[in-house]
Amino acid sequence: MKKWILVAFVALAVIGFAAVHFLKKDPNSLWDIVHDGCMREQLLHGRPTPCAAVNLREGWAVFKDDTHKTQVLLVPTKRVTGIEDPQIVAKDAPNYWNAAWDARIYVEQRARRKLQHDELVLAINSKDARTQNQLHIHVDCIRSYVHDQLAITQPHINDSWSDITVNGQAYRVRTLSPEALRADNVFTLVLNQLSPGEEMDQETVVVAGIISPGNKEGFDVLVGRDRVGGNNGSGEDLEDHDCAIAKK
Repeated sequence: MKKWILVAFVALAVIGFAAVHFLKKDPNSLWDIVHDGCMREQLLHGRPTPCAAVNLREGWAVFKDDTHKTQVLLVPTKRVTGIEDPQIVAKDAPNYWNAAWDARIYVEQRARRKLQHDELVLAINSKDARTQNQLHIHVDCIRSYVHDQLAITQPHINDSWSDITVNGQAYRVRTLSPEALRADNVFTLVLNQLSPGEEMDQETVVVAGIISPGNKEGFDVLVGRDRVGGNNGSGEDLEDHDCAIAKK
């Protein structure tokens, strides 16, 4: 009994230490939490603590960000630095975006209500705009005014890339069907729209749930480039970590 108490104490100490460093913006702490905390607990004891979920077969974990009210993070269970990492566009790469969309259930749990399809958004920041050197997709509620901006412009958005201004920043945007989100790699779509000489590291990507004028559910994929058209490389800014839209 004492042995197990000691093991549990050490595990919690490691997790707590990593969490403190995450709050202090240690660029490796998110990886430490997922690798040394969540994955270890899942393998040894069948529970994902301190994560909400760990899927070792598909290669991702869902981390509850307790520094924000409703946000969760979808994190690979292998070392993947971020938007610039070539692993994310490999043919056998996990579908992190579809897994992140499925993780919206944890946002709803924290918001304490079922959210509409177009009230949720996914985002990944550019290399210079992020705080962690482990790829993570932010999953949270959309800002109310961003929701309204997208709803107004939706009749003019289709499956070809076009220019748009959202939150005062330049983005490129195209629609994506739910079937395509499950089947395609969003990172590859982003890579293919780059101009010659551009690299992935300066890209920020947002996938927003939308309801089309025909009342069909789908997604807008928005791609911004850090320091281009007023974009700050932080697509996360289109999210509302207080989820005010849930209170409407």
